[in-house]
This record gives sequence, structure tokens and C-alpha cells, in this order.
Amino acid sequence: MNVPPMNQMKITKFLEPWIYSHSEKYTFLNNPMAKAIVINLAKKGFTDDLLINQLKPIIGKEASQYFAHKYVNAVKKISQKDIGFNGENKSNTRDRSPERVFNNKNSYEEEYRKKRKRKTHFSSKEELIEKTPVPSKSSFLSSSVISLRNGINDQKSLRFNEKGERIDDEGNIVKTQIIRSSNKPKEIPKDTRIPTVTKPKSYQFSFIQPGSIANSIEEKRAEFQVDLTVASGLPIFDVLAMRRSVDKPEIDWWDIPYVQTDDNGIPVTNDNGMWLAKVFDNSNQYENCSPVSVHKPIVPEIPTILTEEERKRQKHMRKVQKQNEERMLIKLNLKKPDPPKLKQSRLISLNGGIAVLNPSAIEMQIKQDREERLKKHEEHNNNSKLSPEEKKEKKRCKREADSKGNLISSVFIAKSITHPLHFAKITKMAQKWYITGGIFIVKNPQMFFVVTESGVKGKKKFDQLILNRIDWKLSKDGVCDDDSLSDNIRLVFSGDTYTRSFFSFKKYVFDVSTQCRKFFEKYHAESLFDAAASQK
Repeated sequence: MNVPPMNQMKITKFLEPWIYSHSEKYTFLNNPMAKAIVINLAKKGFTDDLLINQLKPIIGKEASQYFAHKYVNAVKKISQKDIGFNGENKSNTRDRSPERVFNNKNSYEEEYRKKRKRKTHFSSKEELIEKTPVPSKSSFLSSSVISLRNGINDQKSLRFNEKGERIDDEGNIVKTQIIRSSNKPKEIPKDTRIPTVTKPKSYQFSFIQPGSIANSIEEKRAEFQVDLTVASGLPIFDVLAMRRSVDKPEIDWWDIPYVQTDDNGIPVTNDNGMWLAKVFDNSNQYENCSPVSVHKPIVPEIPTILTEEERKRQKHMRKVQKQNEERMLIKLNLKKPDPPKLKQSRLISLNGGIAVLNPSAIEMQIKQDREERLKKHEEHNNNSKLSPEEKKEKKRCKREADSKGNLISSVFIAKSITHPLHFAKITKMAQKWYITGGIFIVKNPQMFFVVTESGVKGKKKFDQLILNRIDWKLSKDGVCDDDSLSDNIRLVFSGDTYTRSFFSFKKYVFDVSTQCRKFFEKYHAESLFDAAASQK
């Protein structure tokens, strides 16, 4: 059943009060979403099927059908009501259309006689209102005339002469006498049939001062000029200074120390009218110096560390919020609900007679749905996987972030580091984990040690390589049978540091130890050399 659209005035005047009065019976109308659906459908026009489909996700099918039947009838009744210019309902009042007033004189007189029977204290119709000729169809009466013709009033009609003075039935001038008591002023009788105009309280003239309007205009113009100059970039203090009503001095105060003046303070000029500079009084001092930039220390933000229970609760709340959003989209028909998950064990209980008549089709449908869900799950996992390049970049970023965290300095002393394979493995591991330092070889006295500056994870990986994974039995010429090199290298120092002393990982060779120590002093890391030299 089609229902035409309704204007905003009828919705505000009749439909919203109807919804408020029936909210106790239909409790779902207290829901803002259901109320918005009902009002929007009334504005646009709707059918009962459309209303049922919109309310079905909220209140169910049976309740929506019952409410749709009642709501359609209510909207039809409200649509038939007539609303005047002042928003009042005129469907139950007497017809006051122009055709009724002007064209149907007999019906008007019959209606007037019926009202006369109710009030019998009037002697004749002339006492109520003067006879006024009925105008033609093309003419139009004002609201005051219509109210005089249709209204009932106890007072007699007014009569006026040519001068506008009030007269009685015999033509005598009627003088209105106002009696005022000394205690309480008596109200002046008013004739409600004549439209009255509120008179001003004071009859005194209020003169405008000469030049007041011009001054106000000039003030507004000056304010507008200030706004324009400030918007153009000029400081507001300079603008206000220019507006001061003072005589501009011949020389400004900031130019006086640099210009030759006479006893009266007037600047001395040359033949061309230019001021003479006072060069001999100049100094190297500046009156307005630029501010010195101060380095502000960067305060690191302290991260919020949550417990395991708090992390689980946050994860649960995010999951519940996501589920509620999906349910709301399904209720508003913005998203299709997921099909139900069926199992073969519940084949008969869920499908009933259809499964008995055609069990093979139902079984195939259940298998197909299961395969589609599995395929969708696998596609989601494959799409979320990273490519080999992305995995490599992710691991590299982690190693770089570890090197920018807490720094740890370590010193390893060895009996011999001469094999090229050992040097290649150590260098490759250092470059991979962004470790700085180097392999140091001193010829006299002979000494081999390794210095590293790395992050926490980088230090762990490097220690595992240099202490466990490298076979130190290999010598420069090949395999060494001597087992004395099995414990070739050991850790002698490890501690935290604030800044890096080295910027790369290289191999350094020195002739004497004093030369090596000067190299460490250059990078402010002589303590690392002392730690290695003390364990030699």
C-alpha cells in the first residue's frame, strides 16, 4: 500500500506527538535509529513492505507487520488534516473559504441565525453589526472585516461624522469622559473591533547631536583601516602609533645619537638639505641584538607498558567493537550477513523435510560451503603473507633499529687471527648487524684483539659466532694439529656506552703498541685498549 510523502509541518505538528504518545506501547520507538527510520519514510513516502523490511532487523517480522498496519493508518489520517498559515488544524473547524463567505450568502445567514438563538440578549441584528454589502467574487475582504461579519460582540456599532468624531444614533457628538481615581488609575475602555496600534511611551523629541553620525562613521572607517594594515603584515603597535593625534617630530628619537643637532635639538643640514651624520660618536654596540638560540634537550617519551591481562582485555574490546559495527551494518542492510555454517551431523535437524526428500543436494551444498570458507581463509592468509623482498627488508629494519638502541662495547682478545676465512666471517657478521669497531693487530709486542660496538641482539649474535661457531684450529697455511688454539679467543670486557667511537668495522695493523694506543685516544676509547693490554 503506497503512502504519499508528508511535509515537515505535519511531521512536527502531528506525527512526532503521535510517536511520543505511542512510545510506551511500541517501546522500540525509543530507539533513535528506529525513530529516524519511521520519520524519514514518512518524509519521502513509502509502502508497508518497505517499512516492514526496514524494521525487521530491529523488532522482528511479526512486530514490524503489526506496527506497519497501525502506522500506515495513522499517517493517512494525518495527511488528510489541513494546516493553516499559523500551523493550526482546520479540518474540524468551520469552513471559512472565500467561496463560503462570498458566494453562499443564504448558508451564512442560516448559520448566523443559529448562533443568535444561543444568545437571546440581542434585540436585533443591526445592534450586532452594520449591514455590509456582499462583495463580488473578484474582491477580497481583510481579516478584520471577516472577523466583524462572523464574530459576535455585545457592543453596538460605532458611528463617525465627516470630521472623524464619534456620534450616537441621533447624530449627537459623544464625548468620552475618563475618570481617574486618586488611589488607583482606572483602565481605559477599549473597543476590540478597531485595530489598535501601540503608542510610544514618551512624546519628547530626541535630537541628534551635530556631527555624531559623521564621527561614528569615521571611527568605523579607522577601525577597518587598522584591520587592513594588520592583515597586510604591519605590526599592530606601529599602526596604533601612526593613529595617534600628535605632531610628527622633525627627527625621531632613534636617529638623534647619529645626527648633528644644534642647541634646540634641530638637525643640522648641508646645502642640499641632507642631515649631517655624527660619525665620531659611533661605537660597536647594538641597541637591538638578535636573540641567541638555546638548544632545548629532547625529552624521550616514556612508553606505556601494559601487563598481560591488560593486553588481553584491550584485544577483547577491539574484537567486540568490530563485531558490533558489523552487526549494525547488517541491521541497516548495508552489508549482507554471512551464510550459516552447517555440519553434516546436523543435516536433518536444521533442514527438516528438505533433507529427507533430497539429502544428496543438501550434503553437496554443505560441502561446497565448507570448501568456500576454507578457500577464503587460505586466500586471506596468502594475501597477508610478505614477499621474500619484504621479509628481507623487514629483518634489515629490525637489525638497524637494534643498532640504534642501547649500545654495548665489547673487547675480545685472541692468540692469533691470521686466516682469511676468520676475517671474512667476522666482517660479514659485523656489517649485517651494523656493528662498528675492528680487528686490531699489533706486531711489537704481538697482540690480537677485536673491539665491537653493537646493540643487544647484535652482541648476542656476534658473541655466538666468535666464541662458538668459528673453528679457531685453522691456521693461515691450513689445518693445525695443535689443540692449543681451541680456546683461541675469549671475552675480556663488556659494558654499556652512550655514543659510538668508531664508524665502521675494519682491520687495523700497527707496528708498536704505543701507536695503537694513540689511535684509540684519537677516538676517545683508550679504556678499550687498556682492557685488552691488561689481559695480554
